[in-house]
Amino acid sequence: MARPSASLRSRLVKKTRAWVARNYEPPCFHRVRPGAVCLRASGRRSLMSTTGVAPARGNAEARELARWQRKLLPFMSRFLVILAIAFFALSIFDVYEMRSFVRNESSQAIRGIFDWMYRILPKCYELSDLSTYYIDNGNIANWWPVWSTAAFLVGVMGLTMWLLHRKSF
Repeated sequence: MARPSASLRSRLVKKTRAWVARNYEPPCFHRVRPGAVCLRASGRRSLMSTTGVAPARGNAEARELARWQRKLLPFMSRFLVILAIAFFALSIFDVYEMRSFVRNESSQAIRGIFDWMYRILPKCYELSDLSTYYIDNGNIANWWPVWSTAAFLVGVMGLTMWLLHRKSF
């Protein structure tokens, strides 16, 4: 078989590139190992999507994996939503139980723990009251909520920066 001329080859390459540009989305921008598929959410086909061309090596296995992933994706998304709702409901129940425990508990050790938690954690409600008092009267009566909240923020930011510094990206 004779090889096509250079001009015919260039025209075929241009037509093929134009056809691919019209019919397929660009590939994903993250690395995909050989033989893996990249799931896309849009309706158009992609060169690397499960609706597009399957990899040459292990076609049947790749198609089976893609079919399994397409069936699993709706289940996983629903499961995550249900899990989030369940954790929200359980957290509401836990807050109710904690309030009733604190109300009924008379131990000095427990009250001391909650007192120190009050001193350490930020005081959003008190800051709101303090800002209202400042607007009404023009002065700040108690600086304790401001300083404790600022110290908490500095501590949390320092811890976050230290943890991010240790992590290699």
